[in-house]
Amino acid sequence: MLLSDMNKLWLFFLSTFITYLFIHVWKHRRYYYLGHKIPGAPLLYLKSFFSMEAITRAYIDVFDTTRSNNKLKTMGKVWLGPKLAVVVMDPDLTHELLRHNLQKADFYRFLDETIKNGIFRENLIPKWAHRRRTIGSSAFKLSALKSYVEIFFQESSILANKLAPFAKTHLSFEPVNFMSLASLSMILRATCGVDFKIQQSLR
Repeated sequence: MLLSDMNKLWLFFLSTFITYLFIHVWKHRRYYYLGHKIPGAPLLYLKSFFSMEAITRAYIDVFDTTRSNNKLKTMGKVWLGPKLAVVVMDPDLTHELLRHNLQKADFYRFLDETIKNGIFRENLIPKWAHRRRTIGSSAFKLSALKSYVEIFFQESSILANKLAPFAKTHLSFEPVNFMSLASLSMILRATCGVDFKIQQSLR
């Protein structure tokens, strides 16, 4: 009796899920149809549901393959579950999209109550452009950056010295960890005024 009830319960959940999936796909059928037309990874391409590293590597491999095989060389796609991510590779097309079709991603929705009127959630292009110019003109002035040139030079010199032995071997190597440590050290020294000698102490 208990087994029969469990089977009925599983059947109910399964039928509910299938019904919901059908309604969702039918409601957004044009979205999935147009997404299918863009060259890139197929909708159900996923190597592993349990390893984020495997998923990320799979998407990177598919995107690289798509970019090399894409004759248009202008855009590609990657499905992040039911969400379509379109990667634009043409600078002119990117410029036109940012000028006429500014729409923030769903990722920013959780910030609605906190910064609903901030630049991260602003979809009106004139207002967004004005705020961006205001921030850029005040934060990235050459006079403000000059005081950090010495820090950048010192950390870059340390980085170059650490990479020099690899250059002599004429073999390929992975520079990400070295660059990450150098960037972290620059940021801490420039913003907090402290030098933890990260590049010297960590490998």
